[in-house]
Amino acid sequence: MPYTKKKTRYATFKTAGDLNFRITELIRAYINTNGGLTYQKINDVCGAMHEAYNEFRERVVKPYEIFCREHNGDVYSITQIKKGGLI
Repeated sequence: MPYTKKKTRYATFKTAGDLNFRITELIRAYINTNGGLTYQKINDVCGAMHEAYNEFRERVVKPYEIFCREHNGDVYSITQIKKGGLI
C-alpha cells in the first residue's frame, strides 16, 4: 500500500486499491490488538480471508452468474456436455 496517498487513504473508497488498504488495516488491527504476530494469528487471518472469499462467492457471485446465464443464455449446452465436448 505504499502507493496509496496518505491524504486519501481514509477519505476514499473508490478503487480496488482502497479496498485492499482497508482490508490490510483490519488485519493489522486484529494482529496488533491480540498480542502481536504469531503463527496462530497468521492462521486466523488466512482462515478468515478464505472463508470471507467463500461466502462472497456463494452469496454474491453465484447468484449473479445465475442471473446473467438466465438473462443472456448459457454458454454450455447439455447436449455438448453429454457428447463429451464443451466447444
